[in-house]
Amino acid sequence: MYLSTNVRYDTNKEELYLVDLSIDKILDENGKEVADSSEAKMLKSLLSNYIETTPVYKYGEEYEEKE
Repeated sequence: MYLSTNVRYDTNKEELYLVDLSIDKILDENGKEVADSSEAKMLKSLLSNYIETTPVYKYGEEYEEKE
């Protein structure tokens, strides 16, 4: 899978997000590009929504006490 994205930092939550995601192409297990089928479009949409709403890094986590 080939992605293009930008980065956004939420100062209130101190979290880093990937935004403006573009999934350029999806490859199958053999390395062949998957055409823009309805399944590929649905996968792109699901991944975009998930990635843009899930932080990729949370600042301060490395300093929190582990129980």
